[in-house]
Amino acid sequence: MKRFAKILWAHTKANLTELLRYPLEFGTMYLIIILFLGGIFLGINAFVPAGRFLGDTRTAIFIGYMLWTFYMLTVQGATFAIIRGAREGFLERELASPYSHTTVIITKILASTLSRLIHYLLIAVVCILLFGIDVHLDAASLLLIFPLVYLFLLGLGLIFAGLSLALKRVRSLVGIIQMAIMLISFGALGSYGAFGEAVFRWIPYTQGIRLLRDVLVDGAGFTHVARPGNLLPLAVGAVVFFALGLVVFRALDRLAMRRGLIGQF
Repeated sequence: MKRFAKILWAHTKANLTELLRYPLEFGTMYLIIILFLGGIFLGINAFVPAGRFLGDTRTAIFIGYMLWTFYMLTVQGATFAIIRGAREGFLERELASPYSHTTVIITKILASTLSRLIHYLLIAVVCILLFGIDVHLDAASLLLIFPLVYLFLLGLGLIFAGLSLALKRVRSLVGIIQMAIMLISFGALGSYGAFGEAVFRWIPYTQGIRLLRDVLVDGAGFTHVARPGNLLPLAVGAVVFFALGLVVFRALDRLAMRRGLIGQF
């Protein structure tokens, strides 16, 4: 655990240093995200019937966007970390460290999330104040939902990181999954029929969106979230996807090493 914390701190420090060293890019990132979300609020309701997509309220739109951004931060961050490492030539140095490549990649994803978490929360607060979004905050419920959703995203990120090691060019696949996640994030989950409802219930991401909407939009409390029928699909799915991500990443990592693909792009 001490070694894990040491690697995590090293990656987090490097990420924070990079963010602070380029303030112009850092500032424009805030502006782009806020303007994008404002464009959704101000324009999309004129083209999309209420209740079919984007839920029924601005709060539902906000929840979908923030979770989609969370997905981008975690999953795409894992993919591009591998691509960037291959292009800049430091994957070989990471493999030469006394720690396993799986540990290095997991800590790199966690560090990327931690270093940007403050900015992520700041953007959420700015959007809530700027666009008058009404949310019902329940800290206990959110602290139960978000770690499980993140565990699922971490597993998905490991899968894409492994694919990036072995196959290199996976941006098209990442784009397809990104569009699917966007559809789920901004969609009214009840509009996909009985089969879609049954499938989505056991996907941690969609179950997380459902519970977040229950809490932030409808004002549901911790007892609602903690019910076995609500929490169990989220918890089981998150653990399964994380375990699958570990297995897939380790298998593809070993495959890339046997074929001499590490560091090449």
